[in-house]
Amino acid sequence: MPRATLPRFDLMGWDGEDISNPYPVYRRYREAAPVHRTASGTGGPDTFYLFTYDDVVRVLSDRRFGRSARVASGDTGTRTAPVPIPAEHRALRTIVENWLVFLDPPRHTELRSLLNTRFSPSIVTDLRPRITRLAQELVERLGGHREADLVEGFAAPFPVLVISELLGLPEKDRAWLRAGAVALQEASTTRSRGAGGYARAEAASRDFARYFRQQVDRRSGAAVPTCSPSSSGPGTPAHG
Repeated sequence: MPRATLPRFDLMGWDGEDISNPYPVYRRYREAAPVHRTASGTGGPDTFYLFTYDDVVRVLSDRRFGRSARVASGDTGTRTAPVPIPAEHRALRTIVENWLVFLDPPRHTELRSLLNTRFSPSIVTDLRPRITRLAQELVERLGGHREADLVEGFAAPFPVLVISELLGLPEKDRAWLRAGAVALQEASTTRSRGAGGYARAEAASRDFARYFRQQVDRRSGAAVPTCSPSSSGPGTPAHG
């Protein structure tokens, strides 16, 4: 296939058929344009998509590229990092810029050392009986049906439940946490649920930032504002 006829590649807006079987799409780009450049169209940096195993390994193992958008672009902090999130969604951009998978040393090393204390093998081993029970409970909920959605009913909620256990988060908050995680996913997935994906992800980002700040304050003994239930989720400060 001539390179000139390839459409602009994007991870968003795929139809149901391509989502269910993406491999022909990947094959087409791998054969015609294994390194495919997509212009941002918004004045931001272009995006390069790699479609061969060797190229992906080369980039991931080369420190010149890094994982941080700031490092990869040579940003010294004097301008906004070129993450693929519209500038108006500030809370979402902040979360994406600070995801561990998008950070390089020394910041990555610092955060990972803190997380290792909560995700150590001994702590995970001690939680194994509880994690097993969580898995069993999810499987039991799938029972009694001729057909079940394994992703919706098990694979998607299970990590949220396990991480909530590791972090000691209240059980009553877990459905809300999962809903927020799904909203964040909408900002970077081909399964986005329409035009409101960024807005929902931005709202979830603000709620998550507020919620986890309050969790930190409670555990550090700091004063925590009086809260009341709201549609934004648990731990939302009361107003008025």
